Amino acid sequence: MAAAESSGGNAWVESYLDALLTYGLSSEYLKSTKEAKAKSKAQDADRSAYSRYYVNSLLNLDEQALHSAWSKASSATKQGGEKDARLQYLSWRIWHMRRRLAAVEQDQRGAEEESALTEDTAYTSDEEEQELTKAMSRGSLELRKLQRNKSKSRDQSPAGSEGHGKSGAAEVSFAKGGPASASGGVEGAPKSKLKVKVVGHTDAALETVFEDLVGSPASEKTPHAPLEHRTDRLYVILISLHGLVRGDKMELGRDSDTGGQVKYVVELAKALALHPSVFRVDLLTRLIKDPSVDASYGEPEECLVKGRGSLGGAFIVRLPCGPPTKYVSKELLWPYVREFADRGIAHATSTLAAIAESGRRCELYAVHGHYADAGEVAVLMSSSLDVHMVMTGHSLGRNKLEHLLASGSMTRSEIESAYAISRRIEAEERCLDNAMLVFTSTRQEVDEQWGLYDGYSPQLSRVLRFHRSFGRHMPNMKVIPPGLDFSSLKVTMPEDPTLREFEQARAAQDLLSPRAPHSSATTPRALTDAGAGSASGGTAPPTPTAAPPGTAAGQQSPGGGEALPPVAVPRLPADMMDPHGGPPIWKDISRFLRNPLKPAILAMSRPDHKKNLTTLVQAFGKHKMLRELANLVLVMGNRDNIDSMASGSQKVLTQVLKLIDSHDLYGSVAYPKHHTQADISDIYLFSYATRGVFVNPALQEPFGLTVIEAAAHGVPTVATKNGGPVDIMATLHHGVTVDPTDPDAVALALLRILTNPQTWDDMSGNGVKNIMAYSWPSHCKKYLEAIEAEKRVIKSHRKHDRTMSGLLNKRPAPPEKAKQQADENALGGGDSMTRYFTSPHIALDLNLDLSGGGMRKTISGMSSDDLAILQGADSEGMLRAGDVPLGQSRRSLVLVPLDSDYVLPEATGAISALLEGLESRGQRNDVGLGLLSMLGFESTCQHMEAAGIARDEFDLMVCNSGADLWLQVSGGRWEADELYEGQIAFEWDRILLHRMLTKIISKPQEDNRRLPRLKASACGVWHELLYNVQEEPAGGVHPRHICLELDPESQAILSAGMGPRSRATPAHIRTLAVVDRLKKRLRSKGMRASYNLQLVPREDEYLAVLHITPLRASRPLALRYLSQKLALQQDNVVVMALAPETTGSVEGGDLVAGSYCSDTQDLVGGMQQVCVVTGAPTREGRPPLPSGDILSQSLGVSMQPYLEGTSRVAVAASGEEAAAVLQLIEQQQHQGKETPAKAEA
Repeated sequence: MAAAESSGGNAWVESYLDALLTYGLSSEYLKSTKEAKAKSKAQDADRSAYSRYYVNSLLNLDEQALHSAWSKASSATKQGGEKDARLQYLSWRIWHMRRRLAAVEQDQRGAEEESALTEDTAYTSDEEEQELTKAMSRGSLELRKLQRNKSKSRDQSPAGSEGHGKSGAAEVSFAKGGPASASGGVEGAPKSKLKVKVVGHTDAALETVFEDLVGSPASEKTPHAPLEHRTDRLYVILISLHGLVRGDKMELGRDSDTGGQVKYVVELAKALALHPSVFRVDLLTRLIKDPSVDASYGEPEECLVKGRGSLGGAFIVRLPCGPPTKYVSKELLWPYVREFADRGIAHATSTLAAIAESGRRCELYAVHGHYADAGEVAVLMSSSLDVHMVMTGHSLGRNKLEHLLASGSMTRSEIESAYAISRRIEAEERCLDNAMLVFTSTRQEVDEQWGLYDGYSPQLSRVLRFHRSFGRHMPNMKVIPPGLDFSSLKVTMPEDPTLREFEQARAAQDLLSPRAPHSSATTPRALTDAGAGSASGGTAPPTPTAAPPGTAAGQQSPGGGEALPPVAVPRLPADMMDPHGGPPIWKDISRFLRNPLKPAILAMSRPDHKKNLTTLVQAFGKHKMLRELANLVLVMGNRDNIDSMASGSQKVLTQVLKLIDSHDLYGSVAYPKHHTQADISDIYLFSYATRGVFVNPALQEPFGLTVIEAAAHGVPTVATKNGGPVDIMATLHHGVTVDPTDPDAVALALLRILTNPQTWDDMSGNGVKNIMAYSWPSHCKKYLEAIEAEKRVIKSHRKHDRTMSGLLNKRPAPPEKAKQQADENALGGGDSMTRYFTSPHIALDLNLDLSGGGMRKTISGMSSDDLAILQGADSEGMLRAGDVPLGQSRRSLVLVPLDSDYVLPEATGAISALLEGLESRGQRNDVGLGLLSMLGFESTCQHMEAAGIARDEFDLMVCNSGADLWLQVSGGRWEADELYEGQIAFEWDRILLHRMLTKIISKPQEDNRRLPRLKASACGVWHELLYNVQEEPAGGVHPRHICLELDPESQAILSAGMGPRSRATPAHIRTLAVVDRLKKRLRSKGMRASYNLQLVPREDEYLAVLHITPLRASRPLALRYLSQKLALQQDNVVVMALAPETTGSVEGGDLVAGSYCSDTQDLVGGMQQVCVVTGAPTREGRPPLPSGDILSQSLGVSMQPYLEGTSRVAVAASGEEAAAVLQLIEQQQHQGKETPAKAEA
């Protein structure tokens, strides 16, 4: 080892001395020639910079290596040679300076040791303490005097007397034990510094900027912990639909769907499970049993972190979605989003019920969607479960569309075909409609990417934050950088204070909180140690741990547990100090370089035009000083042959190679062909070991992961000013940002860092010191606190019981059972309401006065939000026997959509046939019947009775496009579901929306067209209302349903400004464009609603009618609500959809079912059984449909994705629908019998 150190140190010294002789000598050492006399002051200033840089570097090296170099030069001098004589002189001078510096540092260490010793000494009297204090002060004064003398002597050295620049003297600090030292780096103790005045060419303005940027970050006040009252009771659901997701050995980069997002969501789930307020985290993804992928992706559940009890911790939960044996790309997953959401709802419901059965009280806190597809799943789940939804976009469709169109590489139709970009953008808009919070990594993502969307306006968002308006909604954009996993880095990291906080909270919870049944008292640290070998296979997240500053290695942490390593900046083994003898990747880099010991300017990215590597090469090639001081290392992905790479990568690599050749940079630029994931840390360490700089010159950097990785390795950074690095620099203070299009600015920033050792040391130290701001525990703390803060801002009027575990599938007890339950509870038995909370031994008296303040004292373990739930409950209304829906006794449910009065003959005929079939099979009491109607309740009943079908044949009716839900209850009465009405009131204000529609449609026109009329339905009767006359809801006006008739005049007003081409567009296409435009206008104003476009046949054309209802009110969402309310599994629900028009065929794989309404696709998609009825005959006395396949083209549903690999969808011809529906019911009941048998086996 000693030999290796000596060899490495000698190599460094000889390299620096040779460079100093070649580039760093001022004119006083040159021969008196005409050429020497012609040297300009600028050149002398450059030499001064060279000299300062190399002398500073040499002073940081090992003293023995300097002496060896002097001895070697002395031997060579005896044989003659002017250069060897100068080398001998220089090495002697620097060696002598190094010895004097070592003496000063020794005195400093002695003073520090004496100070530490006196601090630990127990003084017997105040006089002794005063004497010691005076002695220490005298010693400190002597030490400072010695430092000043050494500084004066250094000013007389050759390196200090060379400069002749315009500016005055500048102070530079030489730090002992820098990264290039043979001792292997700096330990956690403060560095000893010797200030030396050097004269050189400086830029005062830039120096001021550097002082501001490299200073220590402002101390942040510790915020009040808002989650203290939620200890160990939160349940968080994360959703990442596409790609291959597993906890270990992630196949990142295998395809375009398995990238950084997969790593992000897995690590987020692991870290969230460590938070003391979180009990369980589920990461929902797709179950894949494709033989072409690993079998682990077909496992239904994978434990990431073992938590408390059998249900606590973090889990990957894989749900079937789409073709079960086929790995589907994200662009083709859209038809299966609804099915995945349904399975997610079922999983959340069953998990909450299981947690309640175990005796724990746990709240479904948030549903978090990642990317557009999972975001739409989160929208659907949150709407059905009545819980808050949050969103992370990762990559946005509008931004991608804008870039692709600007590049000119693809047409819009090609983009649509390849990426389904319109579907993706609409899903992102729906996320903005519903999300409480949207998490982003940078402020730039908020302003420049989300700002492109109709549903988000930064200006309006700020207004609504301060002046909240019910009925108008803009999600709050929260910038929280993602956490990073530092476990794979080959450096020692500082302690994470947030992780320690979590551990202390968990320890306090174990000591002070009562343990729930089946709970475990294992601490997170113990879980970390034992997780890999646990029976469930759970492992703790890889989070680096370290002792606090000043803690010795092997000392026990305050929270107990294993010994922790000391804090240290990145430390290199001695054998890694020589690039020739370091890791294998160092040798691959060094073989390109003439002198690999010079500082390495490192850039690491894929060869992409947006990464702007050519500007960095230009900056390096154009500046001679930069070329002579440093090397350039370009790690541009992996390649075997440039010709086999993508065209964009080929172009960038060719440009880089041409620039290298143009500036003759051979021997100064390295561009290795291959590297592995394990080499990445070594690549950063190469730059660190040579005191280099990392550069990220991207034209636009969404986040800047490499900038953070460089900081973790102690490498100062120059990064683009466009995007995430701005926020990163403001947090870590380890570099500067520049204009990435200005090569001179890039070069100047690099020179300022390379030639100023103090700047390099400060930036390097700041990066390591502040790096834990990007740890996963820190991220999760900010994440949960942001959600909690937003929940408090919203101040919901009530919290639904449905968000609490155990209440989702519970039916209200009839009055006769209430007293019996109360008696059983008093005796300590029975199935009381108390089992829904974590206080199973406390009986709940329904007659308690909930208005008093003493409730909290009398019921232990019940928090304030529990009281709010109980106070908001109508106990008498909950217990009325007449409120029990008739449908709760059914085993299956058949729902028939009524899209318009035009479909009534087919619908009534199918319903009559179905009723006859159920009666003949004796299944009428087992199968319920319901309607999903676009008409009002009374109008729907009248149409059914006119066809000879009594309303009592139905269990329920969803009317007015989902705005109403009517249930038949005991005694044959029909009642509106008030709980449903309360749930769909989310972000709805009819008056405000009516006023906004008035402003949009009543805009004055040049030809003074009359105002279009607004129609509102009640009891099936249509009432015309002028926009500027009627605004307040009056009698006969539905409070949750607005119907807008898009006649030609209305469309003409809404399409104003669309251009002359819109007039030549087919009517049905123009109608879709007009609806999209209206939705865009309303979204931009913060109006959130659900839109259902209906095409009603009228003679030889279709009349377009737009139904506007609350955001959570629609026929598909009502179907999911009914499944929850009636405690029916959704696969026991059958939807009989009537398709008035079809194209293609099942055999040809291109069947498209036309529809009268735009919500039919959501009625077809999902877990429910579906019977699509095709080929409706033309009834006598009714005109045929308009020709041209208009319904299939505008509102058609492609059936192929739903028919592939599943038996839940059947296609039946008109007249055969009743038999097909009965077959689906029988098939599902048979499967229901098989499932318990298989589970038992």
